[in-house]
Amino acid sequence: MTYSGWVETWPWDAPHNPWRCVPLAQRQGWFDRGVAALAGSDSEVDGTLRNLWESAARSPVDVAPTWLHSDLHPRNVLVQHRRICAVIDWGDMARGDPAVDLAATWMLLREPDDREQLLSRCAGVSLPTLQRLRDGP
Repeated sequence: MTYSGWVETWPWDAPHNPWRCVPLAQRQGWFDRGVAALAGSDSEVDGTLRNLWESAARSPVDVAPTWLHSDLHPRNVLVQHRRICAVIDWGDMARGDPAVDLAATWMLLREPDDREQLLSRCAGVSLPTLQRLRDGP
Protein backbone atom coordinates (compact mmCIF):
# COMPACT_ATOMS: atom_id res chain seq x y z
CA MET A 1 0.00 0.00 0.00
CA THR A 2 1.39 3.42 -0.82
CA TYR A 3 0.63 7.01 0.05
CA SER A 4 2.33 10.15 -1.23
CA GLY A 5 4.87 8.04 -3.09
CA TRP A 6 6.11 6.24 0.03
CA VAL A 7 5.65 2.57 0.78
CA GLU A 8 4.19 1.63 4.13
CA THR A 9 6.53 -0.76 5.86
CA TRP A 10 4.81 -1.27 9.19
CA PRO A 11 1.73 -3.14 10.28
CA TRP A 12 -1.24 -1.01 11.30
CA ASP A 13 -0.96 -2.45 14.78
CA ALA A 14 2.67 -1.33 15.18
CA PRO A 15 3.51 -0.37 18.76
CA HIS A 16 3.05 3.23 19.80
CA ASN A 17 5.27 4.74 22.49
CA PRO A 18 3.05 7.20 24.37
CA TRP A 19 6.05 8.92 25.94
CA ARG A 20 8.57 9.35 23.13
CA CYS A 21 6.53 9.29 19.94
CA VAL A 22 3.88 11.91 20.49
CA PRO A 23 3.65 15.48 19.21
CA LEU A 24 5.43 17.92 21.52
CA ALA A 25 2.16 19.75 22.16
CA GLN A 26 0.99 16.63 24.03
CA ARG A 27 4.04 16.96 26.29
CA GLN A 28 3.30 20.57 27.29
CA GLY A 29 2.32 19.55 30.83
CA TRP A 30 5.63 17.72 31.26
CA PHE A 31 7.54 20.78 30.06
CA ASP A 32 5.58 23.11 32.32
CA ARG A 33 6.17 20.87 35.38
CA GLY A 34 9.90 20.80 34.61
CA VAL A 35 10.04 24.58 34.33
CA ALA A 36 8.11 24.93 37.60
CA ALA A 37 10.49 22.50 39.36
CA LEU A 38 13.45 24.57 38.25
CA ALA A 39 11.86 27.80 39.52
CA GLY A 40 12.77 26.96 43.10
CA SER A 41 16.31 25.82 42.35
CA ASP A 42 19.53 27.54 41.32
CA SER A 43 18.63 26.79 37.68
CA GLU A 44 16.07 28.50 35.54
CA VAL A 45 14.62 28.23 32.07
CA ASP A 46 15.19 31.38 30.09
CA GLY A 47 12.96 32.85 27.41
CA THR A 48 15.05 31.34 24.62
CA LEU A 49 14.28 27.80 25.73
CA ARG A 50 10.60 28.62 26.19
CA ASN A 51 10.47 30.15 22.71
CA LEU A 52 12.18 27.10 21.17
CA TRP A 53 9.74 24.77 22.90
CA GLU A 54 6.71 26.78 21.82
CA SER A 55 7.93 27.01 18.23
CA ALA A 56 8.54 23.27 18.01
CA ALA A 57 5.24 22.42 19.74
CA ARG A 58 3.31 24.61 17.26
CA SER A 59 5.02 23.09 14.23
CA PRO A 60 2.55 20.74 12.54
CA VAL A 61 3.29 17.05 12.21
CA ASP A 62 2.83 16.89 8.45
CA VAL A 63 4.16 13.41 7.80
CA ALA A 64 2.80 9.96 8.37
CA PRO A 65 4.19 7.98 11.31
CA THR A 66 7.19 5.81 10.53
CA TRP A 67 9.20 3.19 12.39
CA LEU A 68 11.45 4.82 14.98
CA HIS A 69 14.23 3.63 17.23
CA SER A 70 12.93 6.34 19.62
CA ASP A 71 15.86 6.03 22.04
CA LEU A 72 18.79 7.21 19.95
CA HIS A 73 21.56 8.64 22.08
CA PRO A 74 25.32 8.10 22.23
CA ARG A 75 25.11 4.97 24.43
CA ASN A 76 22.90 3.25 21.86
CA VAL A 77 25.09 4.04 18.86
CA LEU A 78 28.30 2.05 18.40
CA VAL A 79 31.20 3.74 16.65
CA GLN A 80 34.32 2.20 15.20
CA HIS A 81 37.04 4.23 13.48
CA ARG A 82 34.91 7.40 13.88
CA ARG A 83 31.99 5.84 11.95
CA ILE A 84 28.66 4.55 13.16
CA CYS A 85 28.79 0.78 12.83
CA ALA A 86 25.67 -0.29 14.75
CA VAL A 87 22.60 0.91 16.60
CA ILE A 88 21.59 -1.14 19.64
CA ASP A 89 18.78 -1.31 22.21
CA TRP A 90 15.67 -1.43 20.06
CA GLY A 91 13.38 -1.99 23.06
CA ASP A 92 11.52 1.31 22.57
CA MET A 93 10.99 0.84 18.84
CA ALA A 94 7.64 2.24 17.81
CA ARG A 95 5.98 4.29 15.12
CA GLY A 96 5.77 8.03 15.29
CA ASP A 97 7.14 11.36 14.15
CA PRO A 98 10.51 10.96 12.36
CA ALA A 99 11.72 14.15 14.09
CA VAL A 100 12.09 12.01 17.24
CA ASP A 101 15.02 10.05 15.79
CA LEU A 102 16.40 12.85 13.64
CA ALA A 103 16.73 15.10 16.71
CA ALA A 104 19.42 12.72 17.98
CA THR A 105 21.68 14.47 15.47
CA TRP A 106 22.43 17.05 18.19
CA MET A 107 23.58 14.36 20.64
CA LEU A 108 25.55 12.35 18.10
CA LEU A 109 27.33 15.04 16.09
CA ARG A 110 29.23 17.76 17.89
CA GLU A 111 29.96 20.11 15.00
CA PRO A 112 27.16 22.21 13.46
CA ASP A 113 28.56 21.63 9.94
CA ASP A 114 28.40 17.85 10.47
CA ARG A 115 24.77 18.09 11.62
CA GLU A 116 23.80 20.21 8.64
CA GLN A 117 25.58 17.83 6.27
CA LEU A 118 23.66 14.87 7.70
CA LEU A 119 20.32 16.68 7.54
CA SER A 120 20.99 17.81 3.98
CA ARG A 121 21.18 14.13 3.03
CA CYS A 122 17.76 13.37 4.49
CA ALA A 123 15.82 13.66 1.26
CA GLY A 124 12.17 14.45 1.64
CA VAL A 125 12.31 15.78 5.20
CA SER A 126 9.67 18.49 5.34
CA LEU A 127 10.31 21.99 6.65
CA PRO A 128 7.97 21.50 9.67
CA THR A 129 9.83 18.27 10.53
CA LEU A 130 13.15 20.09 10.35
CA GLN A 131 11.72 22.81 12.59
CA ARG A 132 10.52 20.28 15.17
CA LEU A 133 13.85 18.48 15.33
CA ARG A 134 15.92 21.66 15.39
CA ASP A 135 13.76 23.47 17.92
CA GLY A 136 12.62 20.56 20.04
CA PRO A 137 14.40 19.33 23.15
